[in-house]
Amino acid sequence: MLASTVQKLVEINLDFYNRIGPLWNQNPDYFWLGWESFLPDLKGFVKNKKIIRVLDLGAGNCRFLNFLAQNLELEIEYTALDFSSKMLHKIDYQKSFNLKKVELIQVDLLKPNWEQNLTLKKFDLVTAFGLLHHIPGFENRKSLIKNCFNLLEENGLFIFTIWNFLNVPRLKKRVVWPNYQKDDYALQKFKLNKEDLEKEDYLLDWVKKDLGYRYAHFLTDEEVKELLSFKFEIVTNFLADGKTRNRNSYFITKKVSNNHSNFLNR
Repeated sequence: MLASTVQKLVEINLDFYNRIGPLWNQNPDYFWLGWESFLPDLKGFVKNKKIIRVLDLGAGNCRFLNFLAQNLELEIEYTALDFSSKMLHKIDYQKSFNLKKVELIQVDLLKPNWEQNLTLKKFDLVTAFGLLHHIPGFENRKSLIKNCFNLLEENGLFIFTIWNFLNVPRLKKRVVWPNYQKDDYALQKFKLNKEDLEKEDYLLDWVKKDLGYRYAHFLTDEEVKELLSFKFEIVTNFLADGKTRNRNSYFITKKVSNNHSNFLNR
């Protein structure tokens, strides 16, 4: 994907989350249902630890920090990254005794060497909730996964989700490209050409309190397998969230050097 196309897609999403993001789920104690599902795995992972160092990519208003503080009885060092300052600076985390350190960093994860902005260089847990599908270009997603691997301690966990918007009828209706009636308008609005985008790239609208558009990529099983190959062992994966309980695919993976990835079908 051309760098100019990547930049356009990033700008579409940045405008969306700066304008629309603050309009929904403002409660920092609203937790994704899927988080409860992997909580036993997470508690087992930290069983003998006194402190956990967490890197939350695409953290938004950092509600995952509140989830950790309410459910883990150990000290937490938490680093949050997001490209939207309006989302990131809305943080209202609980000032609990187990929060040893909280660091908020506005950063574009598509910029080279973004990890140099981090105070900590290694983490026990790296998360990416609602993020990978907003990263334009396969090579950029691959690079992000590689960085996550490098930032993890050996046997550290990388937990991420994939947005299954094409499998949820309510969300599929929001697709404006490719869409026989809406695609030309959407592409013209953002000065995009069809050949600029990769397979499984989409533009979706949001039409509740305000009109907004966002770019999303639908990650297939084959792509996930390629992204994780030789990098992570998959501990488990499952579907959760939304009324249909299939809005997101969750992957709980472990860093094991020189390990062949054990891919599980969704």
